[in-house]
Amino acid sequence: MSESFESPTSVSSESAPQEATSLEAPINSKGSAALSQGFAGGETGLTASLVVRGLAEFVGTFFVVFVLLGAASWTLIGSGGTVFSTALAAVVAYGVAALTFGKVSGGHFNPAVTLAAALVGKIKWIDALVYAIAQVVAGIAAAAVLLPLIPLLPTSSSLTEKSWWGFMVNGFGQNSPIYLNSQVNISMQFAIVVELIGSLIVVAAVVSAMRDNGAPSKSFALTSAFAYGAATFITSPIDGASLNPARSTGPAIFAQVKGMTSSLSQLWVFWVVPLLAGAVVGLVIAITKTAQHSTPSLDEASPFGAVSASSDDAEQANDDAAAEEADLAEFNAVIETNETESAENAEDAAAKSDSSDSEEK
Repeated sequence: MSESFESPTSVSSESAPQEATSLEAPINSKGSAALSQGFAGGETGLTASLVVRGLAEFVGTFFVVFVLLGAASWTLIGSGGTVFSTALAAVVAYGVAALTFGKVSGGHFNPAVTLAAALVGKIKWIDALVYAIAQVVAGIAAAAVLLPLIPLLPTSSSLTEKSWWGFMVNGFGQNSPIYLNSQVNISMQFAIVVELIGSLIVVAAVVSAMRDNGAPSKSFALTSAFAYGAATFITSPIDGASLNPARSTGPAIFAQVKGMTSSLSQLWVFWVVPLLAGAVVGLVIAITKTAQHSTPSLDEASPFGAVSASSDDAEQANDDAAAEEADLAEFNAVIETNETESAENAEDAAAKSDSSDSEEK
């Protein structure tokens, strides 16, 4: 019987150090894992294949850019287009695209958003590369579709085909919408500051509305729509509201073909600034997660708290040992009771057997 008592005790004593070891993993490792996971690229929560997701990003970005370019050109026709209508077009374009394709690809439609998502581990880097290529190609394709349509729009001596492209391209100086409307010059520095503010608003809102696995949250489409709408309202009078390198690339290429010689030379601003915003947002989110996981509690930060915690652990260990001894004693009592009952049953059975034998004789 003593062997049966020793085996449970030996098993619990062997498993206890293993459990303690797993619980002693430093909290900082969780925090650093968040940052390292971001740079390594996380697992996606989207079930579609990369080809299907890339195609969804292409179609969604094409729709967004086509709508935005159409809304930008509409400002040329009298009072038909205003800052409000341009912002509303951004709300509709990005909202509909996110609602339609968000569950398939995550609804990025913007290389800056994709960069930030990759930095925080919400999308793998190889997926991010495919997304960015699909987005830029879609933006160029949307502008290419508009190329044969522009000559069909109304033109005059003051409203030429070049003027249409002038309002669709993103730019500063003489390419700024304010300059085209009222001859007010916008410096490159001012355009960079405004574009950076708008891009930070967009990327921070869109990436924050994604789940950790890259899938969109329930409020993703609404958040994306209003973030782009607010940022477009701020930036559209200044530089035409890029906020998205994929939106700027196609118009810059074809405007250059139509005689706007400065469109391509200014394009770098509308690549560097949104991508810078994406990098800043991604790093801030990753560092914030790291700090949240690695910040020690009050008991861990204070030496007195550490002593108190260790004494509490010792008392808990003693209580656990006492409880284990009580359980063992109770177990022994149950075994002894069972043995006594078994012995009594055996004696009764033997007595009955003897009496039956005597009766037969």
